Amino acid sequence: MSSFKLYLVHFIFVLLPETRCFGLKRVLLRFCGAKIGRNVRINSSVVFSGSGTLEIGDNTWVGPKCFIYASSNIKIGSDVNMAPCCVVLNGSHIIDFDGSSIAGDGITEDVVIADGCWICTGTTLLGSSVIGRKSIVAACSCTKGEYPDYSLIKGVVAKAIPLKRK
Repeated sequence: MSSFKLYLVHFIFVLLPETRCFGLKRVLLRFCGAKIGRNVRINSSVVFSGSGTLEIGDNTWVGPKCFIYASSNIKIGSDVNMAPCCVVLNGSHIIDFDGSSIAGDGITEDVVIADGCWICTGTTLLGSSVIGRKSIVAACSCTKGEYPDYSLIKGVVAKAIPLKRK
């Protein structure tokens, strides 16, 4: 997607009613280079960023205050429901023990949400997440990896793990 065009489109998005003007929002995102299906409904407070590719299938709902950062490829299938405050991003860093920052060189990994999924409020989908068809990602969960079709995907448990040098 064109970062400059996205920047301009955000000025228009914030002027539009939150749950109206869906057709205009689809046109604006297509103008930026995204592939947007039919009857996609995107709330005005959704933030799109990045210069990667974005594809959203038919009849998908993207709820308020979602953040979608495409530094490589993000594919959201058809008939997907994304609740408010979801984050989809595919950029991260290689761990660098010898550099000035532990966050070394940047890396990107694609994200795929298959058809018919329900992405509940407050979830975070990280790079290399592949959500199987008609799966549910439970509220406030964080994903990374591949999940089979018809799964309930839930949980985040933060714990300290000592870093080991290679």
